[in-house]
Amino acid sequence: MRRTFLLFLLTSLLVPAAASAETVTESYRVPTVGGAEVSVEVTREKGVSAPVILTYSPYNVLNEGGETSDKYGDRYVPRGYARAVADVIGTRNSSGCWDYGGAKEQQSGVDLVNFLAEQPWSNGRVAMIGGSYDGTTANMVAARSADAPGLAGIVPIAAISRWYGYAYSHGIRYSGNSQKPTDEGFDTPLAFDFGFGRTPPTDPAAIDAARDRIRPCDAAEHTAKGYDDTPDYDAFWLERDYRKDARRFRVPALVTHGWQDYNVKQEEGVELFKALPASSLRKLFMFQGAHGSPPDAVFLPVLDAFFERTCAAATPASRRCRG
Repeated sequence: MRRTFLLFLLTSLLVPAAASAETVTESYRVPTVGGAEVSVEVTREKGVSAPVILTYSPYNVLNEGGETSDKYGDRYVPRGYARAVADVIGTRNSSGCWDYGGAKEQQSGVDLVNFLAEQPWSNGRVAMIGGSYDGTTANMVAARSADAPGLAGIVPIAAISRWYGYAYSHGIRYSGNSQKPTDEGFDTPLAFDFGFGRTPPTDPAAIDAARDRIRPCDAAEHTAKGYDDTPDYDAFWLERDYRKDARRFRVPALVTHGWQDYNVKQEEGVELFKALPASSLRKLFMFQGAHGSPPDAVFLPVLDAFFERTCAAATPASRRCRG
């Protein structure tokens, strides 16, 4: 027994401990439409050919603790993924004008995905995930997925698929329709044109973003359209209808929504799922809840499987691309 213990001790001393992977966080500025630049932060492990889990968000101004240090970064970076969080054009450290889900914002999302897919540390595949507006940007890029070949899949949670359907219900302005007004949240033109879209950048070096914050951009048009009580479904809304382009979604989708969502109504998720091509990998995850994400205990295992199935994982078996 004593010999066995001594042998074990000697072996332990001679065998070097496994080196822990070095994690790095980097910031990039991605050129996009109109000369604007999108600010993106990436956390990844060095030496790994990493797939990217991206959130394209206007809400980063609310979180200055390190945007990639969220539950997705904490869960997936140690598993060989890169976690990327970017500021929507015209918000926080990104320059340009906020575009209410319009063509400029769509192009900026395409440019961002293409940039991340082409980085030398990337395996060329980018999955987008997020809740509310963060999931809406995933829908808008998927509608342009023919122009973003690196997009591997999307997970829109409580997300808009048709901006007209967010602002109106069968042609009637949707406001004050629930017993708890807070369920509906802030209307987007007000919250962004005179809120998130006007906050100064947090990076002192983002001079262009600071300058662009004082520009009126298209705030007047957004307000007129978003609060018109006799609306027409015109070119403005057509440009912001991703559901009409559902047949152009060339990537797998895990559409997630709460049955009691009075902010982004449940039909935004359900109707998008129904419109997606039947031949594609499409999953609908509905849960009993309001505007927000499903419980982690039931959702994260599904999310793990979705990322692996869509070749986002950094393991050789998952690169066979069964999506």
